[in-house]
Amino acid sequence: MVDAASSEIRGYVDWAEAEQLPLGISLYGLEHLLGYLDNDPGTKKPVFTYYAQAEELRVLFWESLQRHVHEINSDTVRHAIEIAAQLGILLWHGFAWDDGRIDRVVDPEHDAVEVGYLQEFLRVQAEPSRRDSAIVHGPAAGSS
Repeated sequence: MVDAASSEIRGYVDWAEAEQLPLGISLYGLEHLLGYLDNDPGTKKPVFTYYAQAEELRVLFWESLQRHVHEINSDTVRHAIEIAAQLGILLWHGFAWDDGRIDRVVDPEHDAVEVGYLQEFLRVQAEPSRRDSAIVHGPAAGSS
């Protein structure tokens, strides 16, 4: 949801899969907003590419969330969010949804798009220099 006057993101709703889950599970959605799926010119395989401003926007998202949800300044909570984010990526992109059946994991031959998302999103999660500021930079002085 976007504020009409300021164009600031005020919230988000996952209408298709609306359910209460731990904070972080659906953060794959944030990653989708920060880039686009394209085909690698050399291999013609799907590859997710981040926009030039992706890191700046990711940092702004987390800084804003930290200001409004003070509990995420705790090392324990940040670690739980990081684990939940990785789990959410695996749950959303790691299983094939064949006509409503969820009975196999994705593979490069049949699910190139999902594998492309997995490769990039999990790489970002694994690289401390590219993760969100809340997880990377730690709590503000005096908080835990």
